[in-house]
Amino acid sequence: MMLEPGWDGYRGISVSRDNCNLANRIAGALEDVIKDNPQFIPGGDGSIQVEYHGKEHIVEIYITQKRGQRRGV
Repeated sequence: MMLEPGWDGYRGISVSRDNCNLANRIAGALEDVIKDNPQFIPGGDGSIQVEYHGKEHIVEIYITQKRGQRRGV
C-alpha cells in the first residue's frame, strides 16, 4: 500500500513499507487464533491500524514509526 503524500486531502504521510510489512506479519501470526479477516486502516501520520471486528473479539493494533524516524510532508 503506497499512498501519495497528502493522500487524505490534508498533509497525510504515506505508510512506510516497514509498517506495512509489520502489519502483514502480525495479521499472519493471528490468523489461526482470530478467524475474522483483518482490516488495514492507514493513519494520516504514517501509521497503520490492523482491526478485527468479529462475533467474539474486537482487536485493534496500532503501528507507528519510532519517534524521530519520519517527518511530516
